[in-house]
Amino acid sequence: MQNSGIIQRPNAGSVTLHWFGAALVFLALLAGMFAVYYSSGCCAADRRIAYLLHAYAGLSVLGLVVLRLMFRASYSWPPTAKSGKAGFGDMVAKVIHWALYGLMILIPLTGWTMASGMGCCWYVPGLPNVNMLSLGIHSTTPADVGTAYQVHVTLAWMIIGLISLHVAAALFHHVFLQNDVLQRMLPGRIPPKAAQNDGHGKATPAPMNKENA
Repeated sequence: MQNSGIIQRPNAGSVTLHWFGAALVFLALLAGMFAVYYSSGCCAADRRIAYLLHAYAGLSVLGLVVLRLMFRASYSWPPTAKSGKAGFGDMVAKVIHWALYGLMILIPLTGWTMASGMGCCWYVPGLPNVNMLSLGIHSTTPADVGTAYQVHVTLAWMIIGLISLHVAAALFHHVFLQNDVLQRMLPGRIPPKAAQNDGHGKATPAPMNKENA
């Protein structure tokens, strides 16, 4: 029988990647909005810096998603404390969760297409051109760049909406349902009663500190 007083935390690597990815997504969104809506001009220094921050943060998110999916495949996700059968809310949460993964892949890829087809101050140093990766099968045209931009912006607003729902749901679980959904994902020192999932569906209690022994 599971001890309801123990908080089952996901694998520490998953928690770390979650918060690191959240910071990168936040940086990419802020820098992208500044570059598009608030910078001085087309090739102004502030716009160039913001654009490169946006690009590199977005590409880092793409790589981070691959790592997160690897961790997710290797380590099972612990069940929520005091949870019964999966209901409609659980299904919605899973849909939002996997939709976030999908958007964190599609948004950088559409941005990559844009960067490959735009010249002037919009190139990204060190980023391979998608035309080179396609081995000459396809060459990016201005129409492709325009389409990629529209899709990129649309998906960016979609992920902002999903992130808002994700945060609101976590707070709802913590304040109203009073379960461990939010607490087990918080970074920092693991509380004495917390447990970490070992990847096989078992929770290993955290060692007691000397002052609590």
